Amino acid sequence: MLRYIFSLVFLLSLIACKNDKPTTPPAATPPPPAPAAVHQVNLPSITLAEMENLNVNCDFIDYTFYDPRLPMSISLDELSSIRQTLGHVSQAPPAPTAANCKPSGRIFYQSKGEYILEAEFYFTDGCAFFVFFKDGKATYANDMADAGKQFFSNNIAQALKAVGAGAPSQQ
Repeated sequence: MLRYIFSLVFLLSLIACKNDKPTTPPAATPPPPAPAAVHQVNLPSITLAEMENLNVNCDFIDYTFYDPRLPMSISLDELSSIRQTLGHVSQAPPAPTAANCKPSGRIFYQSKGEYILEAEFYFTDGCAFFVFFKDGKATYANDMADAGKQFFSNNIAQALKAVGAGAPSQQ
């Protein structure tokens, strides 16, 4: 818990410095811009085998945000934090209304500096879910668990406060 608080304080101090250089995952290219098209959400849920692969092999997660009011990324390299964030993925599929949502950002899951999975996260009014990509194709879609909603809500609110932007209209 103390490490999480320290990491959060460190992140907020970086945001307060208004560093214009975005952070990128190790050995990775910059994240892609927000897609113009909304992805299909009538995809199958991520498999248990895929989640187990992440649980066993993922050693770095990087979250990037498409919203220009959030010039930040969140990076996790502690296994306990990584495993906790894997719990943000619900087993349920997204609601049918999710087809009208736009992505809020991208998640890069890595093992030893190599991407093993990517996801877009959707977190706006009425939207809270993930679309996972394999080989560049939308492959799975899952609803966001309450812990994930809390994670994004807290981090976005703190970032907006740090940069002096208005409060988000989140769930």
